[in-house]
Amino acid sequence: MSFGRLFWGIFRDKLAIAIAVESAALCRVIVHGIVELAGTLNAFLKSTDGRVPMAVEEGFDRGCELFDAGEYFEAHEVWEDLWAEAMGARHAFLQGLIQTAVALHHAGNQNWKGTRSLLASSLKYLEKGAKDSDPVDVAALTDKILDFEIALQKKLAGEVEELPFFKVPLLQRR
Repeated sequence: MSFGRLFWGIFRDKLAIAIAVESAALCRVIVHGIVELAGTLNAFLKSTDGRVPMAVEEGFDRGCELFDAGEYFEAHEVWEDLWAEAMGARHAFLQGLIQTAVALHHAGNQNWKGTRSLLASSLKYLEKGAKDSDPVDVAALTDKILDFEIALQKKLAGEVEELPFFKVPLLQRR
């Protein structure tokens, strides 16, 4: 769950209680609590340069594990939950990652048209979202996608048998 959604849920619940009992004193207590919660959230976001590192988002690591195991459709399902709540560059990055997973799923089913279309699209989204892609090394991922596209062209031309399926390249932890 995103912090924004969590904050809104708490705010909505507390406000509903205050309105239901029509108590000015209770309203003041609730508003004070909400302001305190907003301050805590603001301090946390400042400590992380305004964003939550993707590695701590629930499900991201699980999606990487599934992708790396060749379970591309399942990885797409896990990441799609994160994508639905993401905004800005993170939203674009996750869309690129999801499209990469689905492209490889299509490749496993020999749906070459779907594979090529999604790989091309995934590169555009990965480029848009590169600034918020932690912990994935987008440059390395882009290289792997381009290598895969070249191998796919060779496979379709009958020059190679196997495609170079790959894992999600993660940045080195410091």
